[in-house]
Amino acid sequence: MDNKRLKRLLSLLLNETSYTPARMLAAELNLSTKTIRNLIKDSSTLLQNIGATIEIKSGYGFKLTITDHPKFETFMFDRNEKLPDNSDERVDYILQKLLANGYHKLAQFEKSLYIARNTLSSDIRKLENILSSYNLQIVRKVRHGIKLDGTENDIRQLLTEKTAVPPEMQTQVSQYMQIVLDRHKFNVSDYAYQGLLLYICVAIQRISQNFNLSENLHIYEEMHNRQEFTIASELAALLCENFTISFSNAEIAYLAANFAGKKMRNNNNKITPRMNIIIEEMLEEVYRAFNINLSNDLELKISLCQHCTALEIRVRYNLKVHNPLLNEMRQQHSLAYQMAIQACSVVAKHFGKPVDDSEIGYIAFNFGLALERRNSTINKKNILLVCSTGTGSAKLLEYKYRNEFGSQIDNLSTCSVAELATADFSQIDYIISTVKLNDDFPVPHLQVQYFLTESDHCAIRTMLTGDAKALDYYNRNLFISQLQAENRTEVIKKMCNHIAKYVEIPPKFYESVMQRDAAASTEFGNMVAMPHPSELLTATTFVCVAILEKPIIWKEKPVQVVFLVSVQTQQNRDLQPFYNLTAKFLLSEESINKLIKTPDFDSLTKLLLNC
Repeated sequence: MDNKRLKRLLSLLLNETSYTPARMLAAELNLSTKTIRNLIKDSSTLLQNIGATIEIKSGYGFKLTITDHPKFETFMFDRNEKLPDNSDERVDYILQKLLANGYHKLAQFEKSLYIARNTLSSDIRKLENILSSYNLQIVRKVRHGIKLDGTENDIRQLLTEKTAVPPEMQTQVSQYMQIVLDRHKFNVSDYAYQGLLLYICVAIQRISQNFNLSENLHIYEEMHNRQEFTIASELAALLCENFTISFSNAEIAYLAANFAGKKMRNNNNKITPRMNIIIEEMLEEVYRAFNINLSNDLELKISLCQHCTALEIRVRYNLKVHNPLLNEMRQQHSLAYQMAIQACSVVAKHFGKPVDDSEIGYIAFNFGLALERRNSTINKKNILLVCSTGTGSAKLLEYKYRNEFGSQIDNLSTCSVAELATADFSQIDYIISTVKLNDDFPVPHLQVQYFLTESDHCAIRTMLTGDAKALDYYNRNLFISQLQAENRTEVIKKMCNHIAKYVEIPPKFYESVMQRDAAASTEFGNMVAMPHPSELLTATTFVCVAILEKPIIWKEKPVQVVFLVSVQTQQNRDLQPFYNLTAKFLLSEESINKLIKTPDFDSLTKLLLNC
């Protein structure tokens, strides 16, 4: 609820002794009369809590009556504390209260926020979803209320991402950090540096409030002989002197672990035999699932070894990293991201804990680079340009295409319509023509304007990147509308039974999909799940799409659209365009909502090409 809007409305009614027409209020507030009525209706509980009522009289308008002046004045005129205006602000308000430790009664939250119990319950559930990512939870106790439960380390990981640190504190701490890091020639990336800076600032704030980390003999023994412990000790000494606080051995050990988890690796770093084994298993798992062999990519192996060495420390001590490019990675490099998910199931097995989405996104960078190296010489297309306006204009057209689409074009030649009859198409992938072509040709052709429109650009990009060909993996027979199911097991079972009617799949196909779904989450977010077998089992690559009659909770998130993908056992170099096109669609809230409203195959293919 927008409390600012309500206050403006109450201010208009406050000095009126008679009824005020809705149209007058709407004009003053620049709102519709319907919005005015809905605002008053939705505010009924809040009005009661602040000692006021609004009487509605048909044909006359609205009249304000104050039943408790002190409560009303507190709501309208108290400037000491900003009242949250929406759910996100209320969630942050509740979190800040819970961070103060101890139990907090729900009735107090209702009173201070002027909200009903059901609204408060909804906000608390929203907060619980956030806290679960940091191993934190809200515990409830009868007659006491709610409180935050979790380790101090996990609370600090949350605060590093969810609270604002004063700029002056960041500047001061950064000066001390830079002195110590320069002294030891210890390198971290710019983004890792910012994360360390925020963590240290949060640690200072928490220590000054007497919230201290518990002693951990294991982490101390692992860290105290490392370079990072020396760095942490020297930095702690500077911070203690300038912020009048005290760093215990536990604080220094955790600080050292944060440095170790964010150290920038180079080729001189030692790679252990154990880590080599883990990387080999990761690449083998990727090969089993996608039939893409990256085992000979030494650069990928080295980068994965270096990344996973630091990752193991972060996983072991619940040290979080934020990935600002996660959504872009999932959308624009979806194949790499899916490969990273598969590879991280191996990491989770060896490290004993699941790998979160941000970490998967960083590992996906390594796979993305490997795919680019692998495909750099095979993705470019040979294009024949057909132009009927003369040699000069044809040459100009050729120059324009090389300038705009050069990264996707290998060889580009031009000809007239008449010359098409004798053209050799054996080395041509696509024809692009500025005139309509009536004859059939052995390769796909596309008609565009001489001066390319925005839609022409989009069509050419789609053709050159393989997005149009990616639609070949979608089949009308493998589209299921209004599937009835109560849980993910039932969904997958019914989809596998449906697939078996049209595609030859082995008896263990269903078990393989369930095994993969149990090993790592296949929830894509945005009401979508994307399960697939844990190994290559089919002779062709295909995707079965199901629109559920109603949403279900897959594992943690609601899902109503399911894309079940199976990759063929033979090498297939066209998977990247398929995954990129599919991911772009799955991450589009607008496209998914349209598909749910119009659950048919034609709608799916149209949305795929236009998302």
